[in-house]
Amino acid sequence: MALPVFYDKLYKRIFLASKDAIGIISSEGFYLEQNAAHRKLIGYTDNELHQKTPAIHFGKRAFNKIVKELQKNNQYRGIHEIRAKDGTKIPIDLSAFAVKDERGKILCYVGIKRDISNQKKTEEALQKSRDELEVILQGIADGITVQNETGKLVYANNAAGIAAGFPTGEDMVKTPPDKIMEKFELMDESGNPFPLERLPGRKAMLGETNPEALIRYRNKQTNEEKWVIIKARAMFDDFGKPLMSINILHDVTERKKVEKRKDEFISIASHELKTPITSIKAYVQILQKQLEKQGNSESSRFLLKIDRQIEKLTDLIADLLDVSKIQAGKLTFQKTRFSLDGLLKEVVEDMQRISESHKIVIKSLKACTVAGDKERIEQVLINLLTNAMKYSPKSNEVHVNVAKVDSMVKVSVTDFGIGIGKEDLRRVFERFFRISGSNGETFPGLGVGLYICAEIIKRHQGRIWVESARTKGSTFHFTLPRIHSV
Repeated sequence: MALPVFYDKLYKRIFLASKDAIGIISSEGFYLEQNAAHRKLIGYTDNELHQKTPAIHFGKRAFNKIVKELQKNNQYRGIHEIRAKDGTKIPIDLSAFAVKDERGKILCYVGIKRDISNQKKTEEALQKSRDELEVILQGIADGITVQNETGKLVYANNAAGIAAGFPTGEDMVKTPPDKIMEKFELMDESGNPFPLERLPGRKAMLGETNPEALIRYRNKQTNEEKWVIIKARAMFDDFGKPLMSINILHDVTERKKVEKRKDEFISIASHELKTPITSIKAYVQILQKQLEKQGNSESSRFLLKIDRQIEKLTDLIADLLDVSKIQAGKLTFQKTRFSLDGLLKEVVEDMQRISESHKIVIKSLKACTVAGDKERIEQVLINLLTNAMKYSPKSNEVHVNVAKVDSMVKVSVTDFGIGIGKEDLRRVFERFFRISGSNGETFPGLGVGLYICAEIIKRHQGRIWVESARTKGSTFHFTLPRIHSV
């Protein structure tokens, strides 16, 4: 099969060297030439292709369709499955074009066939993985959604769709985001509106690591209320640009209902206990005075111990009442301006008088004024100092530092006690969570003090956190906005 002269350069520079299979067909549709890659792909020798058309491996109908397209548009691109000489079916990506002379007459057709068998296998394997993943995602009880870099919802499993009031996850994805959000009223634990910018998916796309939030939402159409914990994780490209956010929605409605019933019980029990405890305390004090008058100092001493235990019981009841108020969104604050450093010195002096085991050392103190509920901030300081002494039984010092950080004041309370394990650090501010020592020893308390502290600081637009390691002691920090001197 000899080529015309005008193919010389093409033949030398491209035709022979190409790794793609190239076949040249006459204007009448018969093979003129093939390169080595083409010969290897379809398995026909040059002599075997002589006076043959590509229909032998494309099929007559497909080949005629390709020719018509070339005659009409001069070029063609498509995916086909061809048959090699040995009967093997090979998927190819075909690019073809017509070669014309100066008058527009078709001289020949050039077809470039690229074997995409590996690509097909990869696509099939990928599709299989997608199908398997879809089965897993649809079988998970938690809702799962995916947002792209613009915040648009691109995937939702059925659990997420049904939780949002849609028949399926696909129906949810088809609904515009603003229409989805119109259906719901979002609230935080206290019943306050939950801003959209605080949604974990949005925070993750801005670079926050593994954000999560507890959200209460009400379907405006059905008035049904649900609670959900949303956790999000963003995926970024090599340049740090966000690609998508994967959100997991865990329904905790039943758990919150149980907690509500428990909170109601605690509230009722606390109120009912408060009255008899007050009466017992009054009778003990009266009896103590009478015994002192009679000179019965030993019995008076026992009553003093009873009175101290009643004080502890009163404090526990007060904590339980605060917890129930927090859950009901009824924890009240009386905000005034006061000297934080002055309050800290008063609290330390008072606690030092009754502490026989620890010395409270103020390592640094900065004069600063804050606006807040003085009694509630005092409650936070007392709780942190009490915990520092309770959880460091083998140490005899607690350190306190006060520092100004930008527009905030930071208070730090450091102990040298049992410390907190890494697995517990995120839970120390949860209700009823209690820390135990490395050998399992427990400490008295209900596990609500730090929860109350966290709520008080949060309501003062501050932040509270802990730095600790097992057996290495702990440092609790909290910040408050400070009032700058004029």
